[in-house]
Amino acid sequence: LPYAEGKSDWTRLEIERFNETINERLAKADEPIAECDLRGVIFPSGFECTGSRVGAPIFSHCDFHGVADFSEVSFADETDFSNSRFYKYTNFEGAKFAGRANFSDTRFGDGFTFQKAEFRDDVNFGSCEFREEDPFYTNANQFQHTTFEGTADFEQTKFCHGMNFYAAVFQQEAVFRDAEFHGFAGFAHVHFHDPADFKRTLFDGLASFSPAEFYSESDFSNAVFKSVARFIDTNFKDVATFDRALFVDKAHFYKTEGQTE
Repeated sequence: LPYAEGKSDWTRLEIERFNETINERLAKADEPIAECDLRGVIFPSGFECTGSRVGAPIFSHCDFHGVADFSEVSFADETDFSNSRFYKYTNFEGAKFAGRANFSDTRFGDGFTFQKAEFRDDVNFGSCEFREEDPFYTNANQFQHTTFEGTADFEQTKFCHGMNFYAAVFQQEAVFRDAEFHGFAGFAHVHFHDPADFKRTLFDGLASFSPAEFYSESDFSNAVFKSVARFIDTNFKDVATFDRALFVDKAHFYKTEGQTE
């Protein structure tokens, strides 16, 4: 199943049967919750698993060559998508992750969304690449209204064509250390309840934290802002550190509250 040859030549019926088999395996791992090992599977076309409840799937090292739709899926336990490749649009809108979620070293191609997704434990997007090779999906790259209840790790993650975290909530530490934002970096109306780590982060386009709420420490030490940086109406309720941060263009700190260093 994982490394079957000739999938590119499959008929529509063969692809439908293949996807049905995958969904049956996922369903069997739900009650009782069990691991469903799908690592290394090649999905030759679109795959849809919308609105389902699945146990503890392992999708690591998978290739999704068509649209991947996991919208409104409830992942009942730990979920692993690490080292996978999504070549087309990827939809996790409204998905709920009850356990730890691992997306480290994963590549997203033609747009994606995690809008209104809920991560109820730690999530790891470290060393991911969010690419966008189809202009149609330019505005789809988003974590709008996403809830992160555990640690959110985006260390060394590369956002190649902009990113929008509008109204996202980070309940625990948010780590963007050594991340790269190429294009718009949107953090308007974001709530950071625990420390926010933006050390050595590169902002290659407009970076907007207007407005945003930082309830704990925030660290932008050695961050580089190559375009306009907006911190208008931003509320730093604890110390915000900008030690050796580089602002190449304008930096707006109008009506900003709190203590900055």
